[in-house]
Amino acid sequence: MLGHEFCRSGQPPSGRLRAADETGVAVALGFVLDHPERGAIKMWVVQRVLNYRRAHAELFAEGDYIPVVVKRPILAYLRRHVNRWVLVLIPLISAEELPASGFSVKLPDGAPPTRVDRFTGHVHHLSNGMLEWPGWDGFPVAMLVGE
Repeated sequence: MLGHEFCRSGQPPSGRLRAADETGVAVALGFVLDHPERGAIKMWVVQRVLNYRRAHAELFAEGDYIPVVVKRPILAYLRRHVNRWVLVLIPLISAEELPASGFSVKLPDGAPPTRVDRFTGHVHHLSNGMLEWPGWDGFPVAMLVGE
């Protein structure tokens, strides 16, 4: 799915990996980050979003859409259904124009204190209702899931 070398050998062609987890997400992410010229990032985003959407259809069919204000050129919104929350962050500028520094995002009351990025596996924590976004760290979008 991510490229013929990955599928054939079961290993990415380079060693740029995070610690592997039991689902193999870190291995696949390493391949994706090493092959942006092949459209691997776009395929990774589409695959991760569609799989999550299929597994949690009620969140997208019945959940609330909550715009989030960010003082950067970033599209930010939440989807919420019962106790499941998803925060989406999408820069509206090119990757080369993204500032290296992070920013803060104020989330509504009741937002889960811990979120996991569906694309990178990084864990993010809220402090007093604020998410301190450290910056993009090489990946151009974020989909943070919390329950």
